[in-house]
Amino acid sequence: MEEMAKHEFIGLEDVDLAKRWVRDLQSVGYVFPKVKRYSPKTHAALVAKHEEPRLHSQTDRRVSNEALRQCQVEETEQGSGTAAVAKVPRIQITPTPKKDLYSTVFKNTLLVVNFNHPDYGALESFLAIYKGYFPNIKIYGPKVPDHLKDIVTEISYDKGYTSYRNIADAIDKYPDYDGYLYTNDDTLLNVYQLAELDQDKIWKMVPDRVEDVHDLTKAPPDSWPHWKNLRTMDMWNDPTSFTTEQRERIAKFSNVEGQANVRAFADGVYVPGRVSKELAEVLRKFLKYEVFLEVGLGLALIAVEPTENWVSWNET
Repeated sequence: MEEMAKHEFIGLEDVDLAKRWVRDLQSVGYVFPKVKRYSPKTHAALVAKHEEPRLHSQTDRRVSNEALRQCQVEETEQGSGTAAVAKVPRIQITPTPKKDLYSTVFKNTLLVVNFNHPDYGALESFLAIYKGYFPNIKIYGPKVPDHLKDIVTEISYDKGYTSYRNIADAIDKYPDYDGYLYTNDDTLLNVYQLAELDQDKIWKMVPDRVEDVHDLTKAPPDSWPHWKNLRTMDMWNDPTSFTTEQRERIAKFSNVEGQANVRAFADGVYVPGRVSKELAEVLRKFLKYEVFLEVGLGLALIAVEPTENWVSWNET
């Protein structure tokens, strides 16, 4: 647990409390189960074993809901003095979808995966789950061990503060994809949901709370520390950071005539190819000033595309 605290997944107080809890369990005679050593081969077999049932389970729920909907009795009046007639539609049972159908949906999408910390224990599981749906995956992370260097592109370690640079890098190096789906290693993607979304639009939860907009001429709306990043002010004062049209889009969204930052979650975002190059250009300018991820990504997306054209994907 000290290692987890070292990488700031948990705090030192969490470590202390956990140790106290273990000591209490030992004091009452609790016998801890044996810890099995991690085996990549065994783990891969378990993932493969459970992957197909999950696929069937998802399908079964969808079919059951459709059957229930179709079985609802619809009463229609047939005219004055005529009894209501129960109308029951015929149930249409659809076949179980195969994984390759979903990989076809994302055949020209690049899945960009970010590891904020040099902990790659989940990498094998991540690939086992998503590779069947996303044939094109690009992974970024810090301090990559030698045996993963052909899989993970190494980046400098900044705890994920500017991980939007990975989106910009992927767009620059692989410009011919129809879209780019960015996520983190600790984020779960609902592939079935994503397969239904419009791939010609940005997918992102629109930051529509009043407290998510900071007019830089006023005090921050709350105590979030990243409002106070002075480098972000430097970015705004740089006339090359945005085009006139981009500044107008931000002003329209924020309802602030001057400089305004926007806070937005950044666990997942999809960028269609038609705006990808413009987005990458804005993000590279943000990187120059080390704009924090949850300010920079949302602000850049607003700059390149009005939010009314987004699919409001609640990735939290």
